[in-house]
Amino acid sequence: MKSSGVVSILFIVATMLSCQVNEDEKNKLSEVHDQMEKNELIKISREDIYTKAQEQSIKIGSVLKKADQNLSVDSLEDKYNAKITFISFDEMDEFIADSDNTKKEIEVMEAYLYQLNNDGELKDNVQYINNDTELTYDFPVNNDSVKGVWHAKVKRKEIILNEINN
Repeated sequence: MKSSGVVSILFIVATMLSCQVNEDEKNKLSEVHDQMEKNELIKISREDIYTKAQEQSIKIGSVLKKADQNLSVDSLEDKYNAKITFISFDEMDEFIADSDNTKKEIEVMEAYLYQLNNDGELKDNVQYINNDTELTYDFPVNNDSVKGVWHAKVKRKEIILNEINN
């Protein structure tokens, strides 16, 4: 009889331990499942990225257009992980001659110069560059005190991450 009591106690302890192991496994599986959901691939079309880039450019441009060329752009660069520079119309030729700039960037700046010299309309511009890995936002400013273009470069990846995280 004593042995059946010991067996019963051992059976109960084994059952309790197996329940605990199952609960631990369930918790681990739940954590793994949650992590998999976070890492799920999301397909975002080129058009969706461009639309988000346009929305983002409006936000950046609204700040830049109100400022002069001496504005500190650090906070905007940090917020959007962008590289922002001001190119005065007097410096356009240097920008165009710089081999670090893409063909598309140079074409846009040449168009701005042409429009400026021919009293044309200067409009904001969003372009894909570098095999669609980056986008540029250009914001022309032509008033009494400031004449030039705010030029922002943003990696496509940053636009996607910004969209996912917001």
